[in-house]
Amino acid sequence: MLPCHGRGRGFESRPDRSALGSARPESRVLSFGCCGGVRGPRRRPGPFWPHPTASQVGRPRRRDRPIAVFALLRCAMSSFSLPSPARSMSPVGWGGAGVLVVALGLAGAASLWKLFAIGATAFVAMAGGAWLGVQSEATGRAGGERQARRLAWGYGGASGAMITSTGAFLIPSAVGHDPVVGGFGIAAGVFVGFLLHAAQHQLAHLHLPVDATTLELTAHSLAAGLVIGAVYATMPALGPALGLAIVSHKAPAGYAAARRLCRAGRPVSVLLVPAAAVAVAAVPVGFASPPGSDVVHALVFGIATGVFLHVALDFLPRCEIGGEVSEAAGLTEGETGEDEFDAQHHLLDRLRLHAVASALVGGLVVFVAWWGLHA
Repeated sequence: MLPCHGRGRGFESRPDRSALGSARPESRVLSFGCCGGVRGPRRRPGPFWPHPTASQVGRPRRRDRPIAVFALLRCAMSSFSLPSPARSMSPVGWGGAGVLVVALGLAGAASLWKLFAIGATAFVAMAGGAWLGVQSEATGRAGGERQARRLAWGYGGASGAMITSTGAFLIPSAVGHDPVVGGFGIAAGVFVGFLLHAAQHQLAHLHLPVDATTLELTAHSLAAGLVIGAVYATMPALGPALGLAIVSHKAPAGYAAARRLCRAGRPVSVLLVPAAAVAVAAVPVGFASPPGSDVVHALVFGIATGVFLHVALDFLPRCEIGGEVSEAAGLTEGETGEDEFDAQHHLLDRLRLHAVASALVGGLVVFVAWWGLHA
């Protein structure tokens, strides 16, 4: 007969130790691997923590289920990283995910569903691109033509969609309210985009505790979020297609940045910060109520047009030695033989054809979507 441990309701019989085996005391931290079974912390038996019955061995208690659910969510959040210190989930990554939840919660509470969709899409696009970059870097660290083609199609498709969206949606809105103010706004936006591009390169030379790649992408995403928030605050009736087309370049940007971080041995999860920056910047601006004059509309849309036109042109794939596409192909600068030199340039010529085709396809997708909605 098994001795009883404690009295009253809620206390269970304690089986003989021989029935349970001589297992070592387990750690107090959670133990989980590959998102499999999750085991909660087991405390030392005492008057307020009875021994489990034989049927409860290996099964999480009810009070441990919230901890188990949290562990599963954490495992799922870090599933895009490979089991390596450079690719594990970092505190900065958790911070990016946290601020995204706050921003999207504010957008949902204020019924800013267009900004909610755009911010969530930007986050998923960059996180998905980063996951693909990690997988690509793991399967072929030396690079190859296939990886370069994938990057060229990603950049080219996003750039073509952005150029077409800018010309079809933003330019008419900018010059329609006031042609002169809208034109000056477009010029100012191009200059602002060029200024941001130069500032990003200057930040790379500063000795900051934050990775330069992450800092550049975060600054770019914050600027894009500010412009998107201003556009939708000025024109609430504008559809979400424009904003979704604008943030479509986040996927190839995350792909290239993840490969660069993997090579440097740094955690890829820090890219969740620039992925969340679009929503973080756009949602607060969406609460503003700007004046409804035509001059303000023309200026806002003009600046947005110029910024996104500069970004779209900057994202056109440049298949040259030293660029991201050639880096993905494994081509590096240096002295090479004549045969190897010819092979590299033939490869770059093929990649240029893919870059042109991808940009045309990206623009065609936007045109087909517009034609289908207005048919």
